Amino acid sequence: MKIVVQTKYSKKSCIFANSKKIDISMPTISMFLGLLVQMYFDEHNPPHIHVRYQGDKAVFNIQSGDMTAGNLSKRNVRFIQAWIELHRDELLTNWELCRNDEQPYKIDPLK
Repeated sequence: MKIVVQTKYSKKSCIFANSKKIDISMPTISMFLGLLVQMYFDEHNPPHIHVRYQGDKAVFNIQSGDMTAGNLSKRNVRFIQAWIELHRDELLTNWELCRNDEQPYKIDPLK
């Protein structure tokens, strides 16, 4: 069962499976090497992405590529920074889409 709640300021979606609530208000825009790259709808500045890897979470500034919060291995930080460098324009476009409660585009993974 899927429940969607839409307000003027944000879209919130939840899927209920086996009595577990799964929040899907943060779309995954890319996935590679086990890294999930996501953006929230109607998020605060500066432009940034959320990255998940196994149990770890981190936040990266899109402009600088710096990890501003969280914990990832140095190897995964380098992968994300290289990916941001290659896709900065697409990420900034997605940032504006999410800020306007619009669905972001999928972005090619790091190859």
